[in-house]
Amino acid sequence: MKLKQLGASLLVGSLWLSSAAYGMSSPPSIQSPTELANAQGVQASSSSDAVNGLAQGCYAIQSAEHGTYLKKYYKGGAIDNGLGYRFEVVSQQDATHFFMKPTSMSHFLLTDKDGRYFASHLPAEISAGRYAGEFAEWQISAHDNGSGEYNFKLKGTALNMDVRHHFTDKHMYFFDLLNPFNLNSEDSFRLIAQNDCTAFPEVTTNVSGDANVLKGDANQAVRGFIDPHTHITSYEFMGGKMMHGKPYHRWGVEEALQDSKIIHGPNGALDIIGNLYTFGDVNNRYDTRGWPEFPYWPNHQQMSHMGYYYKWIERAYLSGMRLMVSDLVENEVLCKVQSTVNPASWINPNSCDTMDSIRLQARRLKEIEAYIDAQQGG
Repeated sequence: MKLKQLGASLLVGSLWLSSAAYGMSSPPSIQSPTELANAQGVQASSSSDAVNGLAQGCYAIQSAEHGTYLKKYYKGGAIDNGLGYRFEVVSQQDATHFFMKPTSMSHFLLTDKDGRYFASHLPAEISAGRYAGEFAEWQISAHDNGSGEYNFKLKGTALNMDVRHHFTDKHMYFFDLLNPFNLNSEDSFRLIAQNDCTAFPEVTTNVSGDANVLKGDANQAVRGFIDPHTHITSYEFMGGKMMHGKPYHRWGVEEALQDSKIIHGPNGALDIIGNLYTFGDVNNRYDTRGWPEFPYWPNHQQMSHMGYYYKWIERAYLSGMRLMVSDLVENEVLCKVQSTVNPASWINPNSCDTMDSIRLQARRLKEIEAYIDAQQGG
């Protein structure tokens, strides 16, 4: 009798697992024919153009199989205020619209109107994240779906796995122990262009004019001005802890130009070299806040804060700058002093060796170029 009962229990458990794995508990939701007809996917000349062209764009994420849209909802729990995303039968207008901010070529942060990130968290779940980082970064790839459009896959940087949509419970996931073959699911999605996203926080150029006049004529002389002496990569010299700020950061301006107290201490008290060289006074103090207030820096006097953020360089270009020379420099003596007197330099400083520093700075220039290319769509 006990053996029969055990066999029956195993059978019931097996049927339950099969039911869950095959998603047979309820039929999947399918979008209305009208909504499907009105959805225009991404068209491009190549898969790389399809991906790069997403830069700075606004999109709704649609199920390629059923036409439902990804929408933010309250799923409960303490993580990210209990907010997540799932596919629902809603219109394009009511779907969540994501702004595509490139972090590098083919990698993006996706943010909704409330500034929440399409993100993941351990143990491999999707949520409406609050912060930029590897758990909110996605490598996007595209493939021709055979109808003149491109569908897209999203691979999470932190987990290095493609995210999938389960048709039955509508949510997105990376892996399912009860469904190892990913039955009743998809990992390819349509992106439907929208026009009402909240842009990712960024410095504006604050200029206006006819951009066509900037294109020039290859048969004519170049008109504009030259900045022959700059130090774009100076944030990496003197151990990388003397100059605060960076010309870009993959997580955006909030990281690139954050409060300088993390390097210079409260009120700039540890900005010893900067205060001495600029003001001749080691006791000089200032407001260290950066983006978005900038109450003190950057300014024409100070020497220890970033003045070459890539959007500021763009502003100079829009104003007529056509050539910019970036010098790579190092000062081993001051580097060793900085590495000694500033506690921020005690943890993981750059090498004070001149050639090590020069090679690092040369590599950073190439990285800055690649980042700017990604922002412009390749």
